[in-house]
Amino acid sequence: MTPFTRFLAFEAVGWAVVGALLVWLVEIEVFPLWLGCVVFVAWVAKDFALYPMTRKAYEHGPTHGSADLLGSDVQVETTLSPDGYVTAGHERWRAQLAPGCEGPLQPGETARVCALDGITLIVEPRSAG
Repeated sequence: MTPFTRFLAFEAVGWAVVGALLVWLVEIEVFPLWLGCVVFVAWVAKDFALYPMTRKAYEHGPTHGSADLLGSDVQVETTLSPDGYVTAGHERWRAQLAPGCEGPLQPGETARVCALDGITLIVEPRSAG
């Protein structure tokens, strides 16, 4: 299933609920028919406009528990000085530089997960170790 098909499948439920609510509001004469149609079209258009920003969430890919990431490489997403965010596959994780590591790490650099603190990844520069 493509990311776009998954998007349509997930959003169709919301569109049906909003459509049913708008039909009810038109039936009890809270909204005129034209306004109900405009609101529905705007609601659907909003979802399509936001799709490029949410597309990664609909992509199929491996998901990780934090323990599965120990020893793996992650991509720095925001400057780690000493904390920030990294990506592992399609997932974004909070990360912190390991004690004693020289930083900061810049976006685009690769880091290695060396420890965990709850769901925060403790990382070091890839060249370390």
